Amino acid sequence: MAGVWRWTKRGLLGLILLALAALLGAYLLLSRSLPDYTGAYPVRGPKAEIELLRDVRAVPHIYAKTEYDAYFGLGFAHAQ
Repeated sequence: MAGVWRWTKRGLLGLILLALAALLGAYLLLSRSLPDYTGAYPVRGPKAEIELLRDVRAVPHIYAKTEYDAYFGLGFAHAQ
């Protein structure tokens, strides 16, 4: 009977370690997919400089000189 209990504990410990490894792997995979909000990206297309700021909740605020540039910035924010 003691042998069965020992193997049951080992199996449960193995399952817990496997679940923790899966959670860590999922976290690392998902955190790499987030864009870098602090960088400057030179892109071709806009006619003037576009400022794309994000607040604490990562909501984009787009400042541009023309309507075309504002829409370009909106598309860039969506693409991120």
